[in-house]
Amino acid sequence: MRLFVATDLPQATTAVLQTLQPEPGKYIRLVKPERMHLTLNFVGDAEAERVADALQVVKNSPVRLSMDRMGVFKSSAGEVLWVGVRKNRKLEDLQKKIADSLHRADIPSDTRPFLPHITLARCRAKADPAVTSHFLKQVVSANLHFTLKQFHLFNSAVKNAQPTYEVCATFPLA
Repeated sequence: MRLFVATDLPQATTAVLQTLQPEPGKYIRLVKPERMHLTLNFVGDAEAERVADALQVVKNSPVRLSMDRMGVFKSSAGEVLWVGVRKNRKLEDLQKKIADSLHRADIPSDTRPFLPHITLARCRAKADPAVTSHFLKQVVSANLHFTLKQFHLFNSAVKNAQPTYEVCATFPLA
């Protein structure tokens, strides 16, 4: 199973995020609201039960998150357009607890620096560069925030050329 640890988003948050997405087009694929999430750790191919057992030890209080900027990841295939989460020590601590619990259980996971963001769209290399330019000029509303009250272990699969996410386990924060 291809696994990742993430939080889903409240419907009110995804509704606002949808207003920041570019117009869909031939070379632009929007992330559907029900697929929007904040990844806390990418695990990759692993056994879900083993990963869920490792995550049981993670204890944390809820974390208030605010979005504060637009961003883009560039690659030879195109660009990923995202909204960034404001620097937050409590979120960084939670992410570290998750990574540490996986490491202690000898479960390989993502070692890249944590850059909390929510992907809104993917643009293939042939997309009009004006799309990205316009996207990056948008201002993120000061009231675009939510409280992370739980996180999930997700299984990611591709069905009918579309990514699907299935919750394997849920871990409440209290």
